[in-house]
Amino acid sequence: GMEKNLQYWGGDERGSDFAPEGSPIPSRDLPFCVPIATQCTHAVGVASALKIQGNHEAALVMCGDGGTSKGDFLESINCAGTWNIPLVFVVNNNQWAISVPRSLQCAAEFLSEKAKGAGIPGITVDGNDVVAMYDATMTALERARKGKGATLIEAVSYRLSDHTTADDA
Repeated sequence: GMEKNLQYWGGDERGSDFAPEGSPIPSRDLPFCVPIATQCTHAVGVASALKIQGNHEAALVMCGDGGTSKGDFLESINCAGTWNIPLVFVVNNNQWAISVPRSLQCAAEFLSEKAKGAGIPGITVDGNDVVAMYDATMTALERARKGKGATLIEAVSYRLSDHTTADDA
């Protein structure tokens, strides 16, 4: 309820468990990160712990297309590939990093190509196709849970409105 929302916005991690009230299984969501792409480094830590525990689970992390140009993202996919950890990266490519168009963010045709340098599979999916996204995500999670490592999924979409009221895009 409201108490959890206030905890979350106040930075209290107890407010980030979005499981239904009274659920016997916690959702294990981590708090949102304001610095762009830093959640990717946290996910590497979580996935590393899951691998060490050997319980055949996987972590999933999301970021936007602009985040793929940040060092935290690039270091995270590199670690994920090097350490062969159970992690799925989902990149929401809505063609804009705030006011920067996709064409000025990366020279590669697809952001999923960044996975190649990290030694992990990268796939591009129509991010507006719910079934395609579900299939790609479930396949990547199954692969990770079987000990076959990380995957980067680029979900190509489009932005419906300005990022902020100050956005000139």
